[in-house]
Amino acid sequence: MDFFNDESLTEYQEFLNKAGAGFGKMGNGIQSPPEYAAEIIYEAATDGTNQLRYIVGEDAKEVLKLRKELDDTAFNGHIAGIFS
Repeated sequence: MDFFNDESLTEYQEFLNKAGAGFGKMGNGIQSPPEYAAEIIYEAATDGTNQLRYIVGEDAKEVLKLRKELDDTAFNGHIAGIFS
């Protein structure tokens, strides 16, 4: 995840540090590059179908797999654990 962080906005730094650490744990280092997401967005806009959802990358596949395997409480606990 690449974004601009204005470190002079000190009130946001604790949150950004926690969020960054959590996102770093997600996907076990298999995050999709932005170029791949752009390709899927282009496909979605031009494929002529009514498909509403597209899976973008192995990281998304991993989260969807967990979502199917776990009940709501376990899945929410797993996601919360990543960001705690």
